[in-house]
Amino acid sequence: MTAFELNEDLKERCILLGATKAVTTHFKNGFPLLPEPFWETVIVLPYNMHKKYLRVVFSLVKEYMEEFEEYGYNCADPVLEFSYGEPRIVYAIFPGQKSFTKKLKK
Repeated sequence: MTAFELNEDLKERCILLGATKAVTTHFKNGFPLLPEPFWETVIVLPYNMHKKYLRVVFSLVKEYMEEFEEYGYNCADPVLEFSYGEPRIVYAIFPGQKSFTKKLKK
């Protein structure tokens, strides 16, 4: 399994738990405050999702971030934010010198 596939697995699980959309964007050159390349994922949840289920999805994302870190990837802490009237979970993975598309090794 690759880091990309692991991230896709996380997004699929979030969709199964009720997320309406999960989109990953690769920032090849980063941006001024974060100059290194990284992958950012936004998981959009329904505006009327019960907070208990928001916590379940958020906990799942945190568990996956711990797994990414076990494989040597740096991860920003996931953030639950409310944008455009919808809750969104946003997280970023910083691969550094590691590949996001090659088989994972601990």
